[in-house]
Amino acid sequence: SSGINAEYGKVWAVSAGQAILPWYYTLTMPPLIMWRIYTYTKQNWHYFCFDYCYFGNLAIFLILLFAPSCPNMFILQFCIANGLLYTGAFSFRNSLVFHSVDKMTSTYIHSAPVLLVF
Repeated sequence: SSGINAEYGKVWAVSAGQAILPWYYTLTMPPLIMWRIYTYTKQNWHYFCFDYCYFGNLAIFLILLFAPSCPNMFILQFCIANGLLYTGAFSFRNSLVFHSVDKMTSTYIHSAPVLLVF
């Protein structure tokens, strides 16, 4: 049920207005990334956390915190989100499996930045 609630929250943030979505992203992304790092370290898969997807989300997160109104940073954010990060969702075949936190996190990592710069 947490996966369904997360999707409801994302739909609410998108439909309520674009001003709410950066706040939703900055509140939900760090716990998901921390959980992913913890579980991957436990399974000795921690080198997967050095992937471009995590770098892209970190860059977007830092841009939201420190340079939200800079037009050049928005262009960078747009290119990161709509470039390799979004195509990774298709190439890695991300799917909405609501009872799997791992698959929901992967889907969120690849789709949330695209919604953020929409």
